[in-house]
Amino acid sequence: RNKHLYTIDAYRSWSGANSFFAWALPQDDQITLINTLREKNVRVIRIFLATIDNGQAGSRAIAANDIERYRVGSPYTDSD
Repeated sequence: RNKHLYTIDAYRSWSGANSFFAWALPQDDQITLINTLREKNVRVIRIFLATIDNGQAGSRAIAANDIERYRVGSPYTDSD
């Protein structure tokens, strides 16, 4: 048996991250987040577009209500 068949090349491995509010962060926070994830060898960020409150999860996220909150294909408005 060749033991090298089971060796994991850590340099070539990668990981991903999920985020519900990274898209609503100020640009400097987005850059910091992306650079930090890059340093940790994260190669994919899956973004969920969801209604965001100011300061979501202790971040500096900016509130965003114009998502299809209640009906698919119908953007949320203040009258909803």
